[in-house]
Amino acid sequence: MVTIIPSNFYTLDGTDSHADPSNPLFRKINFQHQADVRLVSTELRRAWTALPPPGNRDPKSDISAVQDFIRANRDKAPEELAAIAITSSNPDTQSIHTSWRDAVYDQWNNVLYDVGKFLPEICPGDLCHRPPDCELFALEFHGGDVVRRWDQDVLLIPAFLKPGVSIRVKISQQRQQDKAVPDESGSDPASSAPASLDCDSAGNLSTRREGVLRDVEVGVFDASNPCEIWYIKQGTSVCFHVDNGGEIEGKGLAAVIIYGPLYEMNDDERESREIESSRVSAMKMAGLM
Repeated sequence: MVTIIPSNFYTLDGTDSHADPSNPLFRKINFQHQADVRLVSTELRRAWTALPPPGNRDPKSDISAVQDFIRANRDKAPEELAAIAITSSNPDTQSIHTSWRDAVYDQWNNVLYDVGKFLPEICPGDLCHRPPDCELFALEFHGGDVVRRWDQDVLLIPAFLKPGVSIRVKISQQRQQDKAVPDESGSDPASSAPASLDCDSAGNLSTRREGVLRDVEVGVFDASNPCEIWYIKQGTSVCFHVDNGGEIEGKGLAAVIIYGPLYEMNDDERESREIESSRVSAMKMAGLM
């Protein structure tokens, strides 16, 4: 299902017909029509693979240098950018943390924040991202599947994806089922799910269905969807699998996934968002956007 929303983002829901559309376990958010967000995310991935500028490395100066990198590439033609990538590509594709790459991760907060501004139109609740607040984890060839579960809602996106690699993602979906009272024999013939015994308020035994846990492949991160960021609901078990299709050398680092936690907005954040929404609406009506 594709949902168009006013901000020029759209969502792609991969949950099946049994999922609650008003309370999704995950949601794919595509920002390809949001030019500023697309530009920043594209240049941050380019910066990850680029050689840092010469000079001493420290976090403060590298953050400024990454910002300069994005501005310098803003208006360059694709052919020019491709030529620069060939001459300035960093041969080190294995180091996850360097001063330069940590500065790149820091700037992903801007993408998370900008997408977060539209979350009330996309996901349930009044959620937002509060920079600087992002974490990351690595996916390696032959490192086995990586399973993550977060204790709060998050947005996640690859900060680095080796060319030719696909990251296949599964989530565990559990169908919630109502309590069932057993028949005269004490069994619940309608239930095929695992069950446990419970006592009601009067102390009588009843059967509680536990719901069926299923692993469902919900999507792929690869070169075809660079402008896709995912919302993941807290408590959802997410499995990441590296797939190189057998066409590239499979060793070392395959991808770096960056994620930012989401928070319920406070009154000041709601007021700020309402002001921003009013400003954007006014600009659209005036034909400035």
